[in-house]
Amino acid sequence: TITSLGASGYLVSNAFGINASGEVVGQYGYPGYFGAGFSYSDGVMTTITPAGSGGSNAQAINANGQIVGAYPPGDGSYHAYRMTSGSLTDLGTLGGTNSQPYGINSTGQVVGWSQTASGLQHAFLSDGVSMTDLGTLGGTNSQARGSNDLGYIVGFSQITSDSANHAF
Repeated sequence: TITSLGASGYLVSNAFGINASGEVVGQYGYPGYFGAGFSYSDGVMTTITPAGSGGSNAQAINANGQIVGAYPPGDGSYHAYRMTSGSLTDLGTLGGTNSQPYGINSTGQVVGWSQTASGLQHAFLSDGVSMTDLGTLGGTNSQARGSNDLGYIVGFSQITSDSANHAF
């Protein structure tokens, strides 16, 4: 059966991640609005909105309760973050404007995509200190969507002279 988590006074809510303890993360808000990230545990929905940011999302949560998502740091961009015990770390970008994480493993490694200085989207791996460009399969864009505790990363990328995505 499906159980509603609610929308905490907003019109819409979306859940994006869950860990083995049943902790859920997602985003709620209004259509067309960046919204606010949330975590949900034991029937309690908690908003994740970094100070001065104007919104956020929460994409994934690991077994240790670390959460990843994105937030606007106030300069018109949005950056990937990792939150550990309520403390948020901005993961930055690969030299471009925006970044978005999609996964975190139990060792705290974060994967997602970031714009490069030339504006392309490249898959990244971050340990919370530095962001590594994982490149592409020869094309222009790629995204990492998940990783396991052994460090294997999955996602998709364009290949040379083909705009279709190919799994990696």
